[in-house]
Amino acid sequence: MDTGERFIKHCRDVFDLYPANNIFGIFLQGSQNYNLDNEKSDVDTKAILLPSFEEIVLNKKPISYTHIRDNNEHIDFKDIRLYIECLRKQNPNFLEILFTKYYYVNPIYKDLWNKLILFREEIARYDISKGLKALRGFTEDKFHALSHPYPSKLEVLDKYGYDPKQLHHLMRIYFFIQDYLAGKLYAECLIPTEHLEYLQDLKRGILTLDEANNLAIQTREKIIDIVTEALNNNDFAPNPEIDILFNEVATESICRNLKSELY
Repeated sequence: MDTGERFIKHCRDVFDLYPANNIFGIFLQGSQNYNLDNEKSDVDTKAILLPSFEEIVLNKKPISYTHIRDNNEHIDFKDIRLYIECLRKQNPNFLEILFTKYYYVNPIYKDLWNKLILFREEIARYDISKGLKALRGFTEDKFHALSHPYPSKLEVLDKYGYDPKQLHHLMRIYFFIQDYLAGKLYAECLIPTEHLEYLQDLKRGILTLDEANNLAIQTREKIIDIVTEALNNNDFAPNPEIDILFNEVATESICRNLKSELY
């Protein structure tokens, strides 16, 4: 079954769980967006939801949770207000869905999504300072996960002594940051074309435990140095025009959903 067919199954699950009007869109996340998927890669998605009238009136906590499908693939559900905040924080996991080839957008909100797409490069650099800090945080996460005995990773750790998937992510972030600071388009940063074969080899576990640990330590140090230097030598500031766009999309989409629900 190809990625598109598996993505459609995710969409069906989302529509089984929520009314159509409350679904802003469904988007693929992960390795397929970087051209780094293989035959073992899961299909994971993010579903952006709109709050109902009742949720707003009763001041209920915005939806944010992960649904695990029967085949262990994930659907991350996120209220659109939280999604917009993730864009403001320059969270790469949420920025990347602006660039995915696999998505469904509710026709009710398609023009609003198109506004985000029109300015997706500006959104991806809305606040470079936050973007770099987010990438540095992701680096620490991947470095920690390299040998952490998560229950789902015990078999992998027993085989390699480390998790090759986390090592390849660590290197991918390193290449990403270099391209990002060089001013490449975000879409080009997401797909490390020159390094795809090398990253796939890392993901397959070609390195010994000592080699992997040494590479991870060196890469982490390089990323920290690159980010620190960029933050110290530049006066980055948020883009106020993108702030306005964020507010418009969140406000208008929620307004349309409430009108539909009430009338």
